[in-house]
Amino acid sequence: SSAASDVYKRQVLRHVLLLPPPSAPPWPVAPLPPPLDTWRCVAAMPPHVRSVSGGLNVATIAALSAAAQHHDVRLPTLCVQGFPIVGDIPASDIFPLVDRLATCTMSSMHGRAWFEAASKRLSYAYRVASPEQRKNLLSIATQSDAAVQEKWAVGPYLSPEEVDALYPDGWHCMVRFPVPQGEDIRPCDNACGSMHNEATSTHETIRCVRSSLPADIAMAFMRRWGCLRSAVQGGTDDLKKAYWRVANSQPQYSLVMLYHPGHKQVVLYNVPGQCFGLCSAVLNFNRFPEFSVHCCQRMASV
Repeated sequence: SSAASDVYKRQVLRHVLLLPPPSAPPWPVAPLPPPLDTWRCVAAMPPHVRSVSGGLNVATIAALSAAAQHHDVRLPTLCVQGFPIVGDIPASDIFPLVDRLATCTMSSMHGRAWFEAASKRLSYAYRVASPEQRKNLLSIATQSDAAVQEKWAVGPYLSPEEVDALYPDGWHCMVRFPVPQGEDIRPCDNACGSMHNEATSTHETIRCVRSSLPADIAMAFMRRWGCLRSAVQGGTDDLKKAYWRVANSQPQYSLVMLYHPGHKQVVLYNVPGQCFGLCSAVLNFNRFPEFSVHCCQRMASV
């Protein structure tokens, strides 16, 4: 009904559109300024969230979500606040429900002491590493420095005291390690070894298509037309830095450490997005493609 639809829209929009207005827009006044709700949302973002999500048109996301009656009603709010990465991760109501409960809490991790012990292990591992292993470690250090230049990370921090000053109430980090992928080296973050994932409760799981889907589609074309005029081709589009584009709400737990050959010591980086290795990152990121697909199906009959 029309009344039910209005209630649904208000439920989605109330978190974002009722944010307290800032004293002035965060950019110079232009003849055609951005919509009020957009700069209000950007101004309400914490600085680390704004660094990766400041370009999101959250007001449009909220309006589309309401128009398409998307069940993930908190998505626009989390675009402003950031997505939680540890602790209890509330269900989004768009994925199948599966409980995975935490076995510990982040407050029991003793992050500074854990860092000191891991730092000794990484320093020793580099001393005894083979030339090939050192080359891979240099690669992830170089990529981490490049991420800082591209505003995907902050750092490097050369001492834990620098991080203590940022997060006096405590922090915890993950070890970044190299993963060979063909001819490339990909930096991944060990959220299992640091117990980040053990301290995370999730209540749903993503849906994945079967590996046979491309073959099923090709067969459907064959049944429909009987033959194909050209060879069946397929491919995928990859979103660059996909997980890093989704801001987190707990930067004190989104730190990574690695041995940096250039600095000849262990250093730390702060990642304002989703670290690749967190079990929560999979759910948090996939809320965006689910939103896009839902809007296309509901509003454009795609």
